[in-house]
Formats: sequence, C-alpha cells, structure tokens
Amino acid sequence: MANRQKQKGDAGERDAVKYLLELCPDLCRPGSQRHLGAGRREDVGDLWVFREAAVQVKAYGAAGLSAAMYDSATSAVIQAKHGRVPFGVGMVKMHNARPGTNRWIAASVGWPDVPAGLVEFKASTAAAEWAKRLPADDRSVGIVTRAGSPVIHVAPFHTWVDAFREARKSEAA
Repeated sequence: MANRQKQKGDAGERDAVKYLLELCPDLCRPGSQRHLGAGRREDVGDLWVFREAAVQVKAYGAAGLSAAMYDSATSAVIQAKHGRVPFGVGMVKMHNARPGTNRWIAASVGWPDVPAGLVEFKASTAAAEWAKRLPADDRSVGIVTRAGSPVIHVAPFHTWVDAFREARKSEAA
C-alpha cells in the first residue's frame, strides 16, 4: 500500500485537475488527467492538462509551504524543458484556505505575461498568504526576492491562467 505522503500527493493532483477543468475548460486538453509514472527520469510535470505548460503540483502542510513554493516553481522549469513546452508553473494547494480565499497558488520562475507593479516579498510564505487572500477580481502578482534563491512569481492560480491565456493569444498573433 502507498505511503501517506504519496496518497496525499495523489489526492492533491486529482483535486488540481478537477479545479483546472472547472476554471479553464477552454485551455484544458480533452481527457485531462494526472501524469502517471512518478519519478520518471525526464519528468514532464504532474498533470496532463495544458498543451503549452508543465504543471508541478504540491500539497504540503503549513510547515512545508516555502519548500512547496520553491520546489514546484523550479521543478516546473525543468519539466517544461523535458516536455518541450514554453511554460512551467508550480501549483501549490494552500493547506488552510477557507471559503472565500484562494485555495490554489501559482509559483513560477517566469510569468507568462508579467504585469507592471509587482508586489515584492522577501519570504515565499508571506507571498503565498497574501495571494491566498486576494479578491477574485484582483490580478496582482507578487515576486519573492529572497537572497540566495531564485526569484519566483506568486499569485492566485486563476491569475496565472489569465496571464497564460493572454500569452497564448500573443504567440498566436
């Protein structure tokens, strides 16, 4: 039988697919699902959902939030290269999201369509908590500039999807 962390991760990935199918069915592949075969040498992401993006899902507890943010963002870059897609994004489930807050946070080394006026943070956990509480119509993006770590962009996941949609339109034009 699989260990508890694996079961939690698998459940998080299934929840992520369901969320994305509800959020942006127009961007999702037919038959969207989890990628099977964890630990592949040339990993292309946890989800088989977007044609142009690798998605790395993390569903850690509160103590692992910072690691989840950085690991998902940096892993997604490598997975995007393996999958030969232009975008990679970390999808982090907020462990204590209450109704009316953002349950899924995007963490990304690059952002599809970077807006002006980024909100700067020194800690990824502070950025995630800020993003979790943003109103649904606020499309602000945070940037974490912690010394010794890669710069990551942070926002509610629906904000990343909006930027991804715009970037796809720009590339098609």
